Amino acid sequence: MVLISVIIPIGILSLVYYHLHDSSDSQSEIHPGIVGLDERFQNTSPEIIVVGSSVANKAIERADFAKLMGIPLNKLQILWSAKATMFVIDMMIEQRILQKNIQPKAIVVISPPYWLGNYDVLHDEHFAMHNTGPIQPVVRSILEAQGQSLPSVFKQRRKLFQNHYQSLNQLLIGNYFWGLDSDELDNQLDSVFTENTRSDHVKTHQLIQANVTGTNKLEPSRTPFDIQILSHLAHKLNAANIQLSVVIAPVSEEVRSTQAITDSEETLLKETLLSHNAGYLNFFDWQIPGMFIDNFHMGRLGRKKFTPILSTKLLELGLLSQNFPQEVQIENLTQFTEAPTLEWPQKQRKLLSNEELTLSFTNDVSKLQITLCASSNKPSKGQFSVEGAPFTKITGNQKNELRLKNS
Repeated sequence: MVLISVIIPIGILSLVYYHLHDSSDSQSEIHPGIVGLDERFQNTSPEIIVVGSSVANKAIERADFAKLMGIPLNKLQILWSAKATMFVIDMMIEQRILQKNIQPKAIVVISPPYWLGNYDVLHDEHFAMHNTGPIQPVVRSILEAQGQSLPSVFKQRRKLFQNHYQSLNQLLIGNYFWGLDSDELDNQLDSVFTENTRSDHVKTHQLIQANVTGTNKLEPSRTPFDIQILSHLAHKLNAANIQLSVVIAPVSEEVRSTQAITDSEETLLKETLLSHNAGYLNFFDWQIPGMFIDNFHMGRLGRKKFTPILSTKLLELGLLSQNFPQEVQIENLTQFTEAPTLEWPQKQRKLLSNEELTLSFTNDVSKLQITLCASSNKPSKGQFSVEGAPFTKITGNQKNELRLKNS
């Protein structure tokens, strides 16, 4: 019995060691999630595929976006990998779309600007999941010229093994002990580790160096902004008759300095995309209060506001039409304002049919999109009631004034 208790653990450890260090083809086992993703793409023949990191995954309300773009919901698909820089985005498009003969009408890449010219693998586990085939020789040569190395086979397998072990623990503890499904458990874990994810951008390799000037402050070490891989991808998609649109995603103020690119870098980015008939939209400066749930990801409020604006600009760009790409300007929508002064037509807190109220702001709101919520119930203390149909917006006499009519 003692001998068996020794032999069995040794055997298990030997199998684990062999699996992690086996020098055969590292792509012999494909993650079930990737298998399911490939099958979904094959079965739905998507018209638009949104590609990027988790920033892209959480940037849009999918049902709203599909409706606004005029396509069925199943014709919109999302392809994302955690912390995906341009190298990983290119690898996903190559291996999940082009090599699988998926032919969408359009690919929309949503990314913070700096990651479009960065080739670091910031999340080994997700990279290992998506990397199911050989890296293109052109891309490999670009990486080698930049002194960039790919994660080793051992490192990728170790990450996958750790992921399977973690999933098993989550299944046992979350599903059986807490009664939570996988999505609920993921959401709770995300909230628990929010503070960790907020600081991840300053912990990844080749992005941080210690500044020992006496402040002990960590400052980002910026790798060169290089768009060779993006240019290669844009050329390839243009040749395949797939419309490519690159969308610069907004990020929170806390990380803007680490994700921003210079004016000259943006000019190069725009000119390169234009040379390959690709579209470009820059929302880096677009923000509304409360739109982020952490430094990078939009919450539901942010997605609800961003989705119609993004879809409108993509349609102006000519996406899915013969007129693609058009040049589109992004208006300065980052306008924060103080609470307006409210003028009522009568003293009681009740707006009768055909009566108006005036909102006076401290800044220009002539182009501001507003959402007004009003209740037709009897008012309680501090609330207002409305009679009749919804409000009609009437432009005021001044740019800082809005008049609303209960018509």
